[in-house]
Amino acid sequence: MIVPEVTVIIPCRNEGYFIEECITSLVPEREMNIEFLIIDGMSEDKTAEKAKATCDRLLKGSYRILQNPKKRKTPGLNMGIREASGEIIIVADAHSKYCKDYIEKCVFHLKESGAVNVGGLWNIRPRSNTRKALAIAYALQSRLGTGLAKFKGGVSEQKEVDTVPFGCFWKKDAQKIGLFNENLVRTEDIDFNKRLRKEGGKIILFPDLEIEYLARDNYRDLWRNNYITGEGVIWESVYTDSSPISFRHLVPLIFVMSLLFLGFMGFFLLEFKYLFISLIVLYMLLVFIESARICRGSEQARLFFHLIASFVVIHFSYGLGSLVGGLKRIFQRK
Repeated sequence: MIVPEVTVIIPCRNEGYFIEECITSLVPEREMNIEFLIIDGMSEDKTAEKAKATCDRLLKGSYRILQNPKKRKTPGLNMGIREASGEIIIVADAHSKYCKDYIEKCVFHLKESGAVNVGGLWNIRPRSNTRKALAIAYALQSRLGTGLAKFKGGVSEQKEVDTVPFGCFWKKDAQKIGLFNENLVRTEDIDFNKRLRKEGGKIILFPDLEIEYLARDNYRDLWRNNYITGEGVIWESVYTDSSPISFRHLVPLIFVMSLLFLGFMGFFLLEFKYLFISLIVLYMLLVFIESARICRGSEQARLFFHLIASFVVIHFSYGLGSLVGGLKRIFQRK
């Protein structure tokens, strides 16, 4: 039996709508020594069956489907790494599509760059063609919405960064740092890359590695996802030796806390009331300017008010989630 050089790990749960397109986009055009591991988190929507049918049609047996009884992503990632036969691991998100020759490019960049982990640009696309879905995608791709995350755009050449989406790395390096922290739900990749860098490794982003991610298409799901992410970013630091977050993760929390403080103090002192109003006006001015810029650049003037709503949902859901996470961090024990 030929041992594969590369193992592609796809952790998933209830991704039946996306899994076929994900796998199809990853299949290399030229023959490679590769295996696919589909780590299914006990899906309830025939994800495993659809994955099997797609793999049978395209991969000629070079795959395995494993069941993850813990259902969550991080245990699934670690299961995949432990089961992987390849010395190079490529993590793929089932909710995404990948550029042509993605696997070949990942392997080339990992070997040639000397990095311990490489990844690419996360291009956020609308899940449907509604105005709301389009606005959400534009807002999430905007620098005002991303917190200046390098992997979400604005990079035209390879660049050393603190983290990359999903990633391509050596199995031995993942084993050396103890794999992914299974206590983490939203910050496992940031923590993983921080520990790789702590060992002296470099994380490099390559703009030719393009990943297409389909964003939420309604405000309720956007709020829920961002709230959970914001909460996790703060709360999950209890499970790490050092916080995996950076200042950009804290900006929505600082903004929400400032509003709450100024709003409360405004009941007692007129000066704080004016500061509260000024902060709201300044924030809305920034949102209006960025929404207008996107509408002009995309020629989508009809999206203007949906963009404003999208930014408000993104910032307040993340900030309130972070506040709750911080309170849990203070008042609850590990």
